[in-house]
Amino acid sequence: SSAVLCNSMSLIEWNISKRYLKELEDKGVPIIPTLWADELHEPHFAAAFAKFNCDEIVIKPYVSANADGTYRLTPAAVSKQLPSIMQEYKQRSAMIQPFLTSILEQGEYSLFYFNSQYSHAICKQPAKGDFRVQEEHGGQLTSIQPSNAMFALAEQTIDALPEEALYARVDIVSLNAELMIIEVE
Repeated sequence: SSAVLCNSMSLIEWNISKRYLKELEDKGVPIIPTLWADELHEPHFAAAFAKFNCDEIVIKPYVSANADGTYRLTPAAVSKQLPSIMQEYKQRSAMIQPFLTSILEQGEYSLFYFNSQYSHAICKQPAKGDFRVQEEHGGQLTSIQPSNAMFALAEQTIDALPEEALYARVDIVSLNAELMIIEVE
């Protein structure tokens, strides 16, 4: 089987692991505060609640699609689900982030770029009772006009990519009224 790549293979490989977010952060792009666990261990959970000073965290694998392996957890849920989570992450690296209520309240904003030029934007909102914005999980998509702050962050992110992308989607969320990157695809 074959595939036609519109972006270079090196850019696609760079983008496969969410570890690329750390590289963007090192270049000054604001990302959601993240605890990186190349190997997940039980103390990581308590460390995350303490570091982020929050009541809920999200854990997700470095490499995934459609929110597979993604959990939204309270301290009580961690205790209850710990054996199954540790089993699932036995051979996987994990990123732990504070859960952002803004995703439930406002959604996640996606700005689309072709040849580094802005094309259009959408807001992705989760289905009632869920936190995942993907359509596979009932998420709703709406066309939006981005704010100047969203444009500025998206442009900063596009400029920080390791090479020019023919196609890029920049996903933005709000934390305490501050815009940050949740993902770039």
